[in-house]
Amino acid sequence: MRFDSGATTFKNQNDHTILMKIVLVKTPYLHLFRTETENAYPLGLAHIASILRASGFEVTMLDPENQGMDLEAFKKRIKEEKPDIFGIASATMNFEKASEFTKIARNFGAKTILGGIHATAAYQEVIKNNNEFDYVVFGEAEETIVELCTFIRDGKPSLQSILGLAYREKGEPKVTASRPFLEDLDKLPSPQWDLLNVGTYTLPDFIYPGKRGVTIVTARGCPAKCIFCSVPLMNGYKFRHFSAKRIVDDMETLVKKHNMEFIAFRDDTFTVSRQRVMDICDLLMERNIKVRWYCLARVNTVDQEMLFLMKKAGCEMMHYGVESADQKILNTLKKGINVQQIRDAVQWTHNAGIKIAGSFIFGNPGETQETMDNTLNLAIELDPDIAHFFVMAPLPGTELYEKYKSIYFDEDIGNRESSYGIYSMSEKSSFRCGDISYHDLKKQLVKATRKFYFRPHYIVKKMKQIRRYDDVKVLVHNGFALAKSMVHLQGSSSDVAEAAH
Repeated sequence: MRFDSGATTFKNQNDHTILMKIVLVKTPYLHLFRTETENAYPLGLAHIASILRASGFEVTMLDPENQGMDLEAFKKRIKEEKPDIFGIASATMNFEKASEFTKIARNFGAKTILGGIHATAAYQEVIKNNNEFDYVVFGEAEETIVELCTFIRDGKPSLQSILGLAYREKGEPKVTASRPFLEDLDKLPSPQWDLLNVGTYTLPDFIYPGKRGVTIVTARGCPAKCIFCSVPLMNGYKFRHFSAKRIVDDMETLVKKHNMEFIAFRDDTFTVSRQRVMDICDLLMERNIKVRWYCLARVNTVDQEMLFLMKKAGCEMMHYGVESADQKILNTLKKGINVQQIRDAVQWTHNAGIKIAGSFIFGNPGETQETMDNTLNLAIELDPDIAHFFVMAPLPGTELYEKYKSIYFDEDIGNRESSYGIYSMSEKSSFRCGDISYHDLKKQLVKATRKFYFRPHYIVKKMKQIRRYDDVKVLVHNGFALAKSMVHLQGSSSDVAEAAH
């Protein structure tokens, strides 16, 4: 297999005429969130679909959640499609749902493939314990999926030669060597935007409340070494990226062909390469592409000049991972930042007129009530437009999980309702962090939410920010979401009373 030397095609070396039908499915996940409204276009599957189509396969994409399919409707659709190959991707938190949908496809005779972050973190466990999956693709899937589908169709290349694959041979689990990361991302085709109606997908309302917003990814790999993050399991630590021209070409297509008004860059850290950010901004302004956008950044990768240029090029909001106000905890988490860098980056971003979302995590190794309160106080001092308060979750495969399981955390907690190293508290949980109980963590989330969002300063600031109808929609939505979250978290009147003090 090779990449075409031209630009954006991905081809097999041999010209095959045998057609096989492949169905790719986005695993439902919205049911796991009580206040989040994002319904993101399945970007990873869209990339895979483009590559498979270019390699001669017939591809259909399904999104049961977005298309209003329950299990019975999904079963009917699979019966109609009659796929030869069924591919599905999932995170840890919705793996059980992926398994449920895959069993349906397997009952209709399809060969089944699992990919995604959970497949990468736990491929040996999955291939050993989950017979509904014939194959598990781990790591970056582009080359692996084409070679695997070619094998299913032609009987070659051999399974043993396909890197990044777990499978069973005569009932025994087999695992091949890991596949090296792709270096030249520009040779990947652009995502397939026509297989699902991109206009029906949404971003989180705190980013953009309309239906003409979409997510794109412009780079892979994050050089940060945060021990709680599962992203490096999939993409590694080396920063690899699309060129500025390729990124702006794709943005222009989304804006002019698909009428997108807002783009969310979901790179792990959009601002790793300062020059690339500057080039993207310059190209957007040079081509007069009018689109608002959002990105995730680290506080030690920004400066005032870059932030002011980003604002001119349409950047409306940035998300910083603050996590903790305690330097010892930041060091334990291997964040690679200090509290002064946090303060500087947030101040510069405020000065540039860019809105800020910040994440703050409670329940870290070494956490005490004092350190949690200090983190809350820092959130109030920084005064971001949105503060996300989370509880740490040890995800399988991360350094945090391997180092602290059964010592600081309950060992099985990483397998439930968690994503990217943060945890969604549930009444079914028995979560603990060292000596800090689930009850205390829940109270801390209540206290943080109340003290941050119910400040007169914050309320007045949000009212002054109203410039357009979209801003009103965001305020109304976030108000309802906040109330819903508080009702869930409070649990009992005693929690509420204690959290108020």
